[in-house]
Amino acid sequence: PPQKQREYFALLAGESARLSMLIENVLDLGQMERGERAYDLRPGDVADVVRETGKLFAPLAQRADMPLSLHEGTGEVQATIDRGALQQALLAVFENARKYAAGGGRLDVTTAVDGTSFTIDVRDLGPGVPAAEREAVFERFRRGSAHRHGSIPGVGLGLFLARSIVQRHGGELSCVAPAD
Repeated sequence: PPQKQREYFALLAGESARLSMLIENVLDLGQMERGERAYDLRPGDVADVVRETGKLFAPLAQRADMPLSLHEGTGEVQATIDRGALQQALLAVFENARKYAAGGGRLDVTTAVDGTSFTIDVRDLGPGVPAAEREAVFERFRRGSAHRHGSIPGVGLGLFLARSIVQRHGGELSCVAPAD
């Protein structure tokens, strides 16, 4: 039926983006190590990249029983960005939440502007990362101690590359416990 076709198409598009991200991660690591990673920085709308990435990832999150909700605190936000790289970083963060917080109920993405700062807050309702490991999860080939045994697939590159991309854009990527 047409409804199922649309559902499968969205799922295939999301899976394709996820696999492309994995390939990009491996290639980017090599380029970064050789000092060859080039960014295509152009004026663009950061909020639009978040919306676009959310739409791409939503079918994967839904399939994991973790619907993605986007809460926009702003309209257009112009900045000099590499759209593809920024999307790659967001997909890595979303995928990390999907993998490690499965059964966490939902994935909330909130955007906000404060002066010249644009914030993207990604929150899941999973078990969280122990305080002692919050910085370590951004190291290359590093996974949290609860998942080093390999029960969840991954090599520990996604958040390392996501942080590198965000830093190249003049931002920060951190893991913090919510106030509540």
